[in-house]
Amino acid sequence: MAKLRDELKKAIAAMPTKEKDKLLFRLIAKDSILTEKLNHELLATDSEVDERVRYLEKLILENIYPKGIRGLTPGYLMMDMRPLNAQITHHVKITKDKLGAVILTILLLKTAFERHLEMLEAFPRKRSETFTKYIIQRLTFIIKTASKLHEDYHIEFEDNLNKLLEYVYRFDSTAEAAKEAGISRKFEC
Repeated sequence: MAKLRDELKKAIAAMPTKEKDKLLFRLIAKDSILTEKLNHELLATDSEVDERVRYLEKLILENIYPKGIRGLTPGYLMMDMRPLNAQITHHVKITKDKLGAVILTILLLKTAFERHLEMLEAFPRKRSETFTKYIIQRLTFIIKTASKLHEDYHIEFEDNLNKLLEYVYRFDSTAEAAKEAGISRKFEC
């Protein structure tokens, strides 16, 4: 991003308000993330944020393959999870909803394990390395973010996070990596 010279800043500040507004609107319209962010900050209600979270929950539940899909591998499962995680990241970038990020990421990982633990266990450890790294990376993010949230919010996700940790420690590959990363078997306030 180019830095504005002080002379240019002064010249822009001296422009008539109407001209500055026109320029500002044109610049904002060119940045879709900034437009969404401003729309959220200036116009969105709490119910719209809740609606956005419910939409993402539905998206996760619909896009993680159901149990028993033929040809599914740990790699394909992870490839299906990545765009969903990108949607969560986008949501947080727009709304700064850290609690939503924790809840949605837990849902994503927990759903993958609930539906596909059997499939994951059927593959040799070597086939699960990338999936395992991805899970541990996301889990580390969840725990770090969750720990920073006020403990009153922990009730919203603590049970699901502990269920996710049970799955992580039931699957040998992620259990070993979780131990190495210093991830506890149980999340407590």
